[in-house]
Amino acid sequence: MSNKKMIATKKYGYLLLSWLCTFLLNAQVLSQISTIESNNNISVEKMSNDASGNLLYAGLFDGSFEVDGNIVQSNGENDIYISKRSGETLVWTKTFGSIGQDEILALTHDNENNIYVAGSYLDSIRMETVVLTPKTGVRGHFIAKLSPLGALIWVKDVNSSGEQVIGEIVVDNSFNVYICGYFGGILQMDSIEMTANANSDLMVLQFSENGVLQQAYQAGISGNIWGRSITINSNNNRISVSGVFRGVVDFDGEMIQTNTNDFDVFVAQFNEQLEIQWVRKAGGVYEENNATILTDDFDNVYVIGDFQGVIRMDENIEITTMGVQDNNLYILKYDKDGTPLLARSLGGSNIDITMDAVWSNTNQIAIIGSYQDRTNMENFDLVGDGFYNMYTVGISSENGHVEWLEGLGSNNLILGNSLANTNGQLVVGGSFLGSIVDGDEEVENANLFNGYLKYYDLLLTPTLTLIQQPTIQIYPNPASNILYIQYPDKEHRYQVDLYSISGHLIKSYIHPNLIDLQPFQNGMYYLLFRTETMINFTHELMIQR
Repeated sequence: MSNKKMIATKKYGYLLLSWLCTFLLNAQVLSQISTIESNNNISVEKMSNDASGNLLYAGLFDGSFEVDGNIVQSNGENDIYISKRSGETLVWTKTFGSIGQDEILALTHDNENNIYVAGSYLDSIRMETVVLTPKTGVRGHFIAKLSPLGALIWVKDVNSSGEQVIGEIVVDNSFNVYICGYFGGILQMDSIEMTANANSDLMVLQFSENGVLQQAYQAGISGNIWGRSITINSNNNRISVSGVFRGVVDFDGEMIQTNTNDFDVFVAQFNEQLEIQWVRKAGGVYEENNATILTDDFDNVYVIGDFQGVIRMDENIEITTMGVQDNNLYILKYDKDGTPLLARSLGGSNIDITMDAVWSNTNQIAIIGSYQDRTNMENFDLVGDGFYNMYTVGISSENGHVEWLEGLGSNNLILGNSLANTNGQLVVGGSFLGSIVDGDEEVENANLFNGYLKYYDLLLTPTLTLIQQPTIQIYPNPASNILYIQYPDKEHRYQVDLYSISGHLIKSYIHPNLIDLQPFQNGMYYLLFRTETMINFTHELMIQR
């Protein structure tokens, strides 16, 4: 698939979410799936959970919908709503919007259950008694703080004279608020003014608890650099930002540059004063897309998204997609000093789109997205009948191995967009057309589009197809100089890929009966066996002399 087709496909998915979907507000529970119909369009875009484990979700709607017997009417084509749920109980819903198309861009909370939301608007937007007006010819952007009851505490206009997008919000334990994104032209707020050097520069902004801009950082020389995701480590003294860029970027003397005009991934880490600590790039010759960034208790940094072709972290760690120009999921791991530790590529030979990720436990990352036709992640396999199907996968943060894979299918279309970890359950959300197929359960859709929430126990075990591994024998193991491979039948021819423990592809073989191990050092390796029909499985291999 060409880069333009890939971008168009992702944009198509976003438009379906933004303009056509309907979603849960007052839901009826069908097993572990909740759905509702609406007489017009309403979507879920962002999900989170507050410090008490309540579910927060936000999206767009036009027309009207019913909340606890009351009819809520939009002001224009797309208005923003934010809802809070405690278990199955809807606590409140807050709405605001302009007469034009509004967007919801980010949603999070602090330790006192205050809620932070970012969005954009095309015409003047009213939020309670506050009216915001965009600059001529560009979309306006805002960040707002709401109380646990949904009351507006403050709202801040974040507008430059050029193109601008807010990527994500994060709040530290001292209630400082950070956003990342990008801007063009001139950005002026409070006492700070910045002028973009490139077509669009990275921006990282720090606000006080009361919404006053305290510090700002920008980076860019040529091309575009887009901040997509931001996180704070457990010690609250490092801020990590990830995104994509093309061209040349100067991070206070640390330069990164793409090899081609396609987007590569970057990750940058700052201290509390927004001083750069380190920056890394990862990419190849095709497009890379960034979904989110996470940190663990050891201050390791995880960058997650989807990509085409090749991602190279350094000279020793490289991953590839199943299809050269189709998207697969990636996860990159760095230590606290920016040293690359691990890279994994997962997915099928068509398109796998990655949308969001959260910690499902202290050693496992849950990732949600959509796939076309069929996807395969190590020994787990999903096959869908619809144009797009939803997947949720649990991946070990220690070694990148897949621990479970779940999904929902549809006779037409189902998208996975967001997820949250709340009160011992993993909640995933998205939209579907036609009907949802979940095991033996089928949820019909009476209107054009519906939305869904799917609840998983965080102690879940895989319920989808676990591919039965063929009885391929590798021996001896541990091995010293020669590894022998015995295949079970002549039906399939296997490509065998030898990977290092860090995920670096060392060498590929076509249906080998033996492998010369003498060029390789002692240590643990992985052998990935795959066929033309996408039967994939792995063997651990120890080289020991």
